[in-house]
Amino acid sequence: MEYRYTLNLYGDGGVRAIRATVRNRSGSAYALKDQAGTYTFDRVTGTMRARADRDSDQLEAWIVAPGSYDRLSVNMTVFNFFRAVADGRGRQMLYGQ
Repeated sequence: MEYRYTLNLYGDGGVRAIRATVRNRSGSAYALKDQAGTYTFDRVTGTMRARADRDSDQLEAWIVAPGSYDRLSVNMTVFNFFRAVADGRGRQMLYGQ
């Protein structure tokens, strides 16, 4: 299965995953509902965590730790959509893919 979505991170800690689609192995695709919630980013460890709003039951499964397994499809490894990198002052920040 292939999941595609646009992830928006906001300075106030809000997160939205919009325009999500899933394509199964046969090639057919269908749209998923938008997801929303809040996120935290630990600059020391480079860890990002998301907490879904009440109606956004898939958001936390879409944002997984680097190197972990996708909870939506147990057979595939997920390469995370972001990387924690250091800026010129050594502060951790997110770099999206």
